[in-house]
Amino acid sequence: MAVGLRIWDTAGNLIFDENTRITRYLGSGSTGTADGSISDAKLAESGAAVWWRFIGSATPPVMLHSGTNLSWQWDIPLTYRTSRTFVYGLF
Repeated sequence: MAVGLRIWDTAGNLIFDENTRITRYLGSGSTGTADGSISDAKLAESGAAVWWRFIGSATPPVMLHSGTNLSWQWDIPLTYRTSRTFVYGLF
């Protein structure tokens, strides 16, 4: 008999079990106004996809993920850049 967490809604529909993917928050960072990167060994976890989300509404830089690195590159002139805070994780 299999054992695991299963959650049903009030209508009896299965909404969560051992095959459901959920996100995991790993950390946060700030871009400053220059291209840059952060490194986190957890970003290279096998089988997981990386996500990130910017806080605020100013134009963000382009984000790139490779191995243990999360980097950003600005594609707008320096005078229009605003440092952006971001959060990132795995799902």
